[in-house]
Amino acid sequence: MSEQLYLARKTIIEMLEDRGYKNKFIKNYAYSIFNEMYKSFTNYSGVFDLEASNNESHKTIVKFIKTINSKSPNDMGIRDPSQSTAAKKEILDIYSFIKDTFLLKKGDTVIFIICYGDGLHDVHKNLDKRDEDLQIFHMNRLISNITRHVLVPKHELLNKDEKLEIKKEFKLPSLDKLPHILDTDPIAKYYNMRHGDVCKIYRPSKNAGLHICYRYCHEDYSSDIF
Repeated sequence: MSEQLYLARKTIIEMLEDRGYKNKFIKNYAYSIFNEMYKSFTNYSGVFDLEASNNESHKTIVKFIKTINSKSPNDMGIRDPSQSTAAKKEILDIYSFIKDTFLLKKGDTVIFIICYGDGLHDVHKNLDKRDEDLQIFHMNRLISNITRHVLVPKHELLNKDEKLEIKKEFKLPSLDKLPHILDTDPIAKYYNMRHGDVCKIYRPSKNAGLHICYRYCHEDYSSDIF
């Protein structure tokens, strides 16, 4: 697991930077050092956790979760309802602890990286949907950075003023008249796009050199499994 975790943490650091979060304490260790640190990695050790802030003083805390809960060494994934309940309780307890410890406020984000099992379980997806200040990724989806792929165009999240300019330029009654991108789309999740956000996409074009288009982020109700 240590090699996958090493690559996933590297992607997370890139993701924070792409979101405009920078912090001198964010470091990518040499793999030999990382591998040694892995020996002490638990849900509560914090050895790989990250803290970053942006120009607006918003914080993002990244927490790596090794096992379903701190009382169990199981890293094979959630297999039965009791494990699902234990996993949910563990994440909510840690989430509450982080919010209190770091004095988080509205606009701050907590990201959990699940390092057990093969992918996110329904319980993780439910938790991800319930709170806009909480995101959950699985380590396996972060081994490579999707935004660095040659076929993925550059995406840029627009601020309030830029969204108003787009609405005015295209004479839109509302921004949701733009083509949509779902909030469950891997790119939308990477940039932490929420319902109502608008992103600018730069696509290479043989004729124009660069084609600019826009997408309105819409909630994916089909993924709502409560």
